[in-house]
Amino acid sequence: MASTCGNIGIAYKKLDDYAQALEYHEKSHRIVFSTLGPEHPNLGNCYANFSQVYVKQGDLAKAKKLYQKARAVWKRTNGENHPAYKMVQKKIGQLL
Repeated sequence: MASTCGNIGIAYKKLDDYAQALEYHEKSHRIVFSTLGPEHPNLGNCYANFSQVYVKQGDLAKAKKLYQKARAVWKRTNGENHPAYKMVQKKIGQLL
């Protein structure tokens, strides 16, 4: 269910309906957090999805903060050599 909500959020982002995108990403986040806990790598996906919406909206400060949260989750769960961690490092660098 969490991945379905996340995918719907991504679809709304692509349609430039950011309010709906954020609503579905929030649903996904709540499901992941409550079922898998705060130390699961999928939580990093939730934060990265939020970030992508905020980038599209031009709110780079919020995007950076959430990318940093994703990075922290992925560092703890996957390590610094994982592709997800490296990707988010690049995204953060692009926001500077």
